[in-house]
Amino acid sequence: MSEFIQAEKAKKAEEEKARQEAAEEEQRREAEKLDRERKARKRIEKQRKEEERAAEIDKKVELHVAIKTGEFFDRMETNLGPVLILGRKAKGKKQVVYVSDEESSSGHGSGGSATKEIRTKTGRLAISEKRKRGAEPVFENSPPMITPAKHTPRTTKEKATDGTLRITRSKAKVKTKLSPYTAKCKKSPGQLGTVAKLRYRNQVKEELRGMDAQELQAACKSEGIA
Repeated sequence: MSEFIQAEKAKKAEEEKARQEAAEEEQRREAEKLDRERKARKRIEKQRKEEERAAEIDKKVELHVAIKTGEFFDRMETNLGPVLILGRKAKGKKQVVYVSDEESSSGHGSGGSATKEIRTKTGRLAISEKRKRGAEPVFENSPPMITPAKHTPRTTKEKATDGTLRITRSKAKVKTKLSPYTAKCKKSPGQLGTVAKLRYRNQVKEELRGMDAQELQAACKSEGIA
C-alpha cells in the first residue's frame, strides 16, 4: 500500500515538474517575442528619426538656396534695369532698312550725262609746252643720275566710277545689332498693370535663369553695366 502511494506521489511530482518546465518555456518564448518586437520598434523609430532629420536638412538647404537665388535675381534686376528700359524704347523704334548698291547708284543717274560730258572735255586737254630744263649738274667720281621716264596720266573714268561705288557703299545704312538679352527685352509690353508686371518680372527671371555666366557677362558688358 505504501509503495502505491509513493509511486503516485512520484508520478504527480514528475507531472508538476513537466508543467513547470512547459510554463518556463512558454515564458521564455514570450520574453523573446517581446524582445524582438521591442528591437523592431526601436529600429523603426530610429529610421523615422533619420528620415525626419534628412527631410529637415533638405528643407533648410532648399530654403537657403531659394533665399540666395532671390537675392541674386534681385541684384540682377537692379543692375539690368537700364537694359529693360532700353529694350522697351527699342520696341518703338523703326526698323533700319538696308539700301542696296543698285538703288543707291540709280540716284546718281540724273547727273550721269553732265558728268560724262565734263569727262569728255577734260580728256581732250593736253599740255602743249614743257618746262625747259638746264644742263644736268655733273659731280666728280659719281655715276650719272638716271631719272625715271614720265608717264602720261590716264583718264580717271574707271577710277571715278569705282570711287562712286565706294562712296555709295559707305552711305548705305547698316542695321544696328543689339545684344541677345536686349533682343529678348524687345518683347516686353509697353503698358504694364500690377498683374502684368509680376508676370513680366517672372518671365525675366526665367530668361536670366536660362542664361549662363558668359551670356550674362556679355549682356552686361554690351550695355555698359558693371
